[in-house]
Amino acid sequence: MIKQLNLVNFRNYQNQRINFDSGINVLVGENGQGKTNILEAIYFLAFLRSFRTSSISSIKKIGTKGFCLSGELLTEAKWNKLIEIEYTGKRSLKIDNIPVYKSSDFVRQIKPVVFTHDDIKLISDTSGTRRKFIDILLSANDKNYLLTLQKYIIALRSRNAVLRSEKVDFSIIAAFEPLLAKYAADIILTRFKTLKTISEKADRILKTIKGEKFSLEIKYFSKIKLEDVNSEHILELFQKERERDIKRKYTGSGPHTDDIELIFNNKNLKNYGSLGQCRLAVLCLKMAELEILIEKNKNDKVIALVDDVTGELDKKTKESFFKILNKVNQTFFTFTHFDRDEEYFKMSSIYQISNGSVIS
Repeated sequence: MIKQLNLVNFRNYQNQRINFDSGINVLVGENGQGKTNILEAIYFLAFLRSFRTSSISSIKKIGTKGFCLSGELLTEAKWNKLIEIEYTGKRSLKIDNIPVYKSSDFVRQIKPVVFTHDDIKLISDTSGTRRKFIDILLSANDKNYLLTLQKYIIALRSRNAVLRSEKVDFSIIAAFEPLLAKYAADIILTRFKTLKTISEKADRILKTIKGEKFSLEIKYFSKIKLEDVNSEHILELFQKERERDIKRKYTGSGPHTDDIELIFNNKNLKNYGSLGQCRLAVLCLKMAELEILIEKNKNDKVIALVDDVTGELDKKTKESFFKILNKVNQTFFTFTHFDRDEEYFKMSSIYQISNGSVIS
């Protein structure tokens, strides 16, 4: 649970300290005042990345050299933990004032799931967006998966660099392949298993909302069939495609090329889904993600970040959404217009956001 959040030169915040004393926190303000920036700061503390941009330089306040974030966390053991990030030329990470040099040792202190209007990009965007979704979920739950993914990416980039070189050295290309095959098998198997669980949960959530006649399936697509997912078979594939990879100058097979497909009532949503179907399916998918984190983590770690998405939900969908959110230790909502009489928010703490300033 986040007790205190500090933002220095982050987005439109120059120097802001916010104390949170409730499980449900509501950030209210007009558009462009900085509500979503607070959710982004919490997410950044968790994963060292933004859910809005891949550009670190765009996060710092205009005219500054960098930004700092820190959060005071109340653990389940009732003691406080301080996590700090500083980006001023180079990155500095600390936990309880002790420097941390590996990102894998820093991330996962908190585990937020964010709900935004942009979640629909999980359907409309490229396969990279969908792979990022499953990789973030798996990395949050399993440090070994995070380390395996990092090692795979390093080996993949190294092999691709050799493939792009003017004089291609076959022996160097081949040297990376056993490592790639080993990591690829672990990544693909873990993704298959987790997406099967997500699919079952998302389908159950959809049926709760819409009824038994509706179905949602999340499929994992790979060039490598599930029964062939082992390091020996994948190594043979890399060897078989080596000549082709040299011509195209990149590695054409592996988990970095795989994709995820959402099937709503036996219909591919990307090609045939309506806007309403896509939004509902993605919401069920994200609720399934939240349930998985809740099941595998202690209550003090899982946090929900809800960026002004409840206003468009019908009564039954909203009830199902709030029911799952009730399992979370702490939630953060943003609203431009907030109904203080809604039952779910009776015990919430409310913060007024105006031009980079927060009033409790």
